[in-house]
Amino acid sequence: MIITDSFVVLNYPRTGSTFVRQALAELYRRKGSRWSRASRWLRRKPALRDLQLPILRTDTAARASRYSQHGAYSQIPAADRHKTVVSVARHPLDRVVSIYEAGFWRSHPPADPDAIRAALPGFPDLSFTEFLTLQRRFDRPNVLRGAPLQADVGAQTIHFLRFYHPRPDEALRSLTSDRLDDGSLLAELPSIRWLRLERLTADLAALLRDNGFDARETERLEQRERVNVAAARKQRQWHSYFGAEEEARYRQEERFVFDALGYTEP
Repeated sequence: MIITDSFVVLNYPRTGSTFVRQALAELYRRKGSRWSRASRWLRRKPALRDLQLPILRTDTAARASRYSQHGAYSQIPAADRHKTVVSVARHPLDRVVSIYEAGFWRSHPPADPDAIRAALPGFPDLSFTEFLTLQRRFDRPNVLRGAPLQADVGAQTIHFLRFYHPRPDEALRSLTSDRLDDGSLLAELPSIRWLRLERLTADLAALLRDNGFDARETERLEQRERVNVAAARKQRQWHSYFGAEEEARYRQEERFVFDALGYTEP
């Protein structure tokens, strides 16, 4: 989680958040190197804090007492809750492919490896279709953390609610198909300024200009290389990973995330 005087950035995993985090750190560091000590004391430009917070979204991370830069909305410090909240939106199908290819789930599985192998003998060498089974059978209960599952939703929806809902435990306990589809759950989400991954540098530059940086200070964003890009993809589009039936099923399971982020194309 990144906190400045005017906005808070929530670093949702596998959305380009590392690029945003590193770009902001560089820009604020460069700006800070030109400030006098008096200017810094007067805080004429916002300082930047990069918080490492406990991961509370999953049983496995909580039991291991893991910390990361991926603090959730509910973890924003009280003194900063009035600020604009910013995060990156990524197409849900593209994001799940990125999760698969990044392979963090291989070294940090969502359940006991022996239990996973009993269901998926090839683990950790799984096909993409097998990985989706892993998410449904093991990642989904891992992130539910004991909450009852009362709707046919996928792991990405549950992760999304854990990350962005102000009261995630309450939201998951009340999660039903009716609440997913009538708009009541969506209405409970906070206001977030979304930076779209497909135009990330432009959206990030606009955010910075709205918060006191000029074009000369943001133009280097256009030259920055992307980071944490899974090499295994080799520019493959997400369409090539899904069969028609699997895509239709995934879209139905994760319809809430599609709606929340505005990815409504067929």
